[in-house]
Amino acid sequence: MRTFSGNCPTPQSTFTVQDQRGFTLIEVLAALAILAIAFTAVLRANLQVQDSILSSRLQTAATLLASDLLARVESKGVSRWSRYSGRKKQSELAFSWRVRIERTAAEGLSRVRVEVRQREEENVLARREAFFRRDSGE
Repeated sequence: MRTFSGNCPTPQSTFTVQDQRGFTLIEVLAALAILAIAFTAVLRANLQVQDSILSSRLQTAATLLASDLLARVESKGVSRWSRYSGRKKQSELAFSWRVRIERTAAEGLSRVRVEVRQREEENVLARREAFFRRDSGE
């Protein structure tokens, strides 16, 4: 049987710092934090784009409704137009509209204003204005 004396050399480890492979926990956490910030920015930008699309859709539908109402007043005739306000559902959106007809200083000429809102108490989404002869459409 072999015995070892107290001066026995211990085997040296062949593992050095340069041979490490992989990432430390701190490096992984820093990378995750950077990714979280980047994803948050992308999500915020996406929500802003969606909000802009909805606003644009709302504005377009309101403008189309205002133009349609103005054309109806013209085709029916200013003197025959009887509805001055109402509600309309268009493209799954609800609107409140108002038509104002005013006499002008010019003989036989009326100013027609159409305003469209999402709700009666909210700001105007679309406004159209035109001048028609009082006897147009007759």
